[in-house]
Amino acid sequence: AQCAAYTANADICFEQIFPICSQLAIDAQDSVRLLSIEPLSAIMEKCINDAERANQVLPLFLSLASDGSWRIR
Repeated sequence: AQCAAYTANADICFEQIFPICSQLAIDAQDSVRLLSIEPLSAIMEKCINDAERANQVLPLFLSLASDGSWRIR
């Protein structure tokens, strides 16, 4: 199965998928946070040329990169 963020256009990714992934990325359970990594990567790829959107996604990546759980880092 392919991540929906890879197949959706950039606007749909950011407006509909990003808010859900944002909540997953800050969940208390590391297994839930782990699920946010792939769609956030796809969203970032689609928004890389839009600085405003990329600046909203980047802090989530940074927080996941410094996550206390080894499964997330």
